[in-house]
Amino acid sequence: MPRALQSLALATILAAPPAAFAHEGHAHHLMGTVASVSHDGKTLEVKEKDGRTVRVALTSETKILKGEKSVAASDLRSGARVVVTTKETEGAPPTALEIRMAESETTSPQSSYTCPMHPEVRAVAAGKCSKCGMDLEKAG
Repeated sequence: MPRALQSLALATILAAPPAAFAHEGHAHHLMGTVASVSHDGKTLEVKEKDGRTVRVALTSETKILKGEKSVAASDLRSGARVVVTTKETEGAPPTALEIRMAESETTSPQSSYTCPMHPEVRAVAAGKCSKCGMDLEKAG
Protein backbone atom coordinates (compact mmCIF):
# COMPACT_ATOMS: atom_id res chain seq x y z
CA MET A 1 0.00 0.00 0.00
CA PRO A 2 2.78 2.54 0.73
CA ARG A 3 4.09 1.93 -2.80
CA ALA A 4 0.72 2.88 -4.31
CA LEU A 5 0.63 6.03 -2.17
CA GLN A 6 4.12 6.99 -3.36
CA SER A 7 3.08 6.50 -6.99
CA LEU A 8 0.01 8.68 -6.46
CA ALA A 9 2.11 11.43 -4.84
CA LEU A 10 4.64 11.33 -7.69
CA ALA A 11 1.87 11.52 -10.30
CA THR A 12 0.35 14.53 -8.51
CA ILE A 13 3.70 16.35 -8.37
CA LEU A 14 4.38 15.71 -12.07
CA ALA A 15 0.90 16.89 -13.08
CA ALA A 16 1.05 20.12 -11.02
CA PRO A 17 3.36 22.28 -13.25
CA PRO A 18 1.16 22.10 -16.37
CA ALA A 19 -1.92 22.83 -14.26
CA ALA A 20 -0.24 25.87 -12.72
CA PHE A 21 0.27 27.44 -16.17
CA ALA A 22 -3.06 26.36 -17.69
CA HIS A 23 -4.72 29.69 -16.79
CA GLU A 24 -2.28 31.88 -18.72
CA GLY A 25 -2.59 32.43 -22.45
CA HIS A 26 -6.25 31.71 -23.11
CA ALA A 27 -8.99 34.25 -23.81
CA HIS A 28 -11.14 35.85 -21.12
CA HIS A 29 -14.28 37.93 -21.59
CA LEU A 30 -14.79 41.21 -19.78
CA MET A 31 -18.19 42.94 -19.88
CA GLY A 32 -18.88 46.46 -18.69
CA THR A 33 -18.72 50.12 -19.63
CA VAL A 34 -15.77 52.14 -20.84
CA ALA A 35 -14.50 54.10 -17.83
CA SER A 36 -11.66 55.81 -19.72
CA VAL A 37 -9.38 55.59 -22.73
CA SER A 38 -5.80 56.85 -22.40
CA HIS A 39 -4.84 59.90 -24.45
CA ASP A 40 -2.49 57.78 -26.58
CA GLY A 41 -5.16 55.12 -27.20
CA LYS A 42 -3.01 52.32 -25.75
CA THR A 43 -4.97 51.66 -22.55
CA LEU A 44 -8.66 51.10 -21.91
CA GLU A 45 -10.30 50.99 -18.48
CA VAL A 46 -13.52 48.99 -18.24
CA LYS A 47 -15.83 49.22 -15.24
CA GLU A 48 -17.54 45.92 -14.57
CA LYS A 49 -21.02 45.51 -13.12
CA ASP A 50 -19.58 44.75 -9.67
CA GLY A 51 -17.80 48.14 -9.68
CA ARG A 52 -14.31 46.75 -10.27
CA THR A 53 -12.28 48.64 -12.90
CA VAL A 54 -9.97 46.62 -15.14
CA ARG A 55 -7.16 48.21 -17.18
CA VAL A 56 -6.58 46.55 -20.56
CA ALA A 57 -3.73 47.17 -23.02
CA LEU A 58 -4.64 47.97 -26.64
CA THR A 59 -2.28 46.98 -29.45
CA SER A 60 -2.20 47.49 -33.21
CA GLU A 61 -3.70 43.99 -33.47
CA THR A 62 -6.72 44.74 -31.26
CA LYS A 63 -9.92 44.47 -33.34
CA ILE A 64 -12.55 47.06 -32.40
CA LEU A 65 -16.03 46.40 -33.74
CA LYS A 66 -19.24 48.42 -33.57
CA GLY A 67 -21.84 45.86 -34.54
CA GLU A 68 -20.05 44.05 -37.36
CA LYS A 69 -18.17 47.12 -38.64
CA SER A 70 -14.50 47.76 -37.79
CA VAL A 71 -13.88 51.10 -36.07
CA ALA A 72 -10.86 52.92 -34.64
CA ALA A 73 -9.85 53.19 -30.97
CA SER A 74 -10.84 56.86 -31.16
CA ASP A 75 -14.48 55.68 -31.45
CA LEU A 76 -14.37 54.24 -27.92
CA ARG A 77 -16.26 56.65 -25.69
CA SER A 78 -16.64 56.86 -21.96
CA GLY A 79 -19.88 55.17 -20.94
CA ALA A 80 -20.08 52.87 -23.97
CA ARG A 81 -21.02 49.29 -23.16
CA VAL A 82 -18.38 46.82 -24.32
CA VAL A 83 -17.45 43.17 -24.34
CA VAL A 84 -13.67 42.79 -24.37
CA THR A 85 -11.92 39.54 -25.21
CA THR A 86 -8.53 39.58 -23.51
CA LYS A 87 -5.41 37.46 -23.33
CA GLU A 88 -3.67 37.21 -19.97
CA THR A 89 0.13 37.13 -19.77
CA GLU A 90 2.04 36.74 -16.52
CA GLY A 91 3.52 40.01 -15.27
CA ALA A 92 1.61 42.23 -17.72
CA PRO A 93 -1.87 43.76 -17.86
CA PRO A 94 -4.38 41.84 -19.97
CA THR A 95 -4.20 42.61 -23.70
CA ALA A 96 -7.41 43.24 -25.66
CA LEU A 97 -7.75 40.89 -28.62
CA GLU A 98 -11.21 42.17 -29.58
CA ILE A 99 -13.58 44.88 -28.34
CA ARG A 100 -17.24 44.74 -29.30
CA MET A 101 -19.57 47.73 -28.94
CA ALA A 102 -23.29 47.89 -29.64
CA GLU A 103 -24.23 49.20 -33.09
CA SER A 104 -26.23 52.07 -31.62
CA GLU A 105 -25.27 53.37 -28.23
CA THR A 106 -26.87 56.06 -26.16
CA THR A 107 -24.64 57.47 -23.49
CA SER A 108 -25.66 59.90 -20.84
CA PRO A 109 -23.60 63.08 -20.92
CA GLN A 110 -24.49 63.64 -17.24
CA SER A 111 -22.40 60.61 -16.29
CA SER A 112 -19.20 61.92 -17.90
CA TYR A 113 -16.21 63.17 -15.91
CA THR A 114 -13.17 64.98 -17.31
CA CYS A 115 -9.85 66.35 -16.12
CA PRO A 116 -9.75 70.17 -15.93
CA MET A 117 -6.17 70.11 -17.27
CA HIS A 118 -6.65 67.32 -19.83
CA PRO A 119 -10.17 67.46 -21.35
CA GLU A 120 -9.42 64.45 -23.57
CA VAL A 121 -9.28 62.26 -20.44
CA ARG A 122 -12.86 61.11 -19.82
CA ALA A 123 -14.43 58.68 -17.39
CA VAL A 124 -17.87 57.37 -16.44
CA ALA A 125 -17.27 57.81 -12.73
CA ALA A 126 -15.35 60.21 -10.54
CA GLY A 127 -11.69 59.30 -10.22
CA LYS A 128 -8.17 60.52 -10.98
CA CYS A 129 -6.71 61.74 -14.27
CA SER A 130 -4.48 59.11 -15.88
CA LYS A 131 -2.04 61.86 -16.97
CA CYS A 132 -1.66 64.13 -13.94
CA GLY A 133 -3.53 62.53 -11.06
CA MET A 134 -5.97 65.43 -10.54
CA ASP A 135 -9.55 64.69 -9.50
CA LEU A 136 -11.91 64.33 -12.47
CA GLU A 137 -14.82 66.78 -12.52
CA LYS A 138 -18.36 66.25 -13.73
CA ALA A 139 -18.65 67.43 -17.34
CA GLY A 140 -21.25 69.89 -18.51
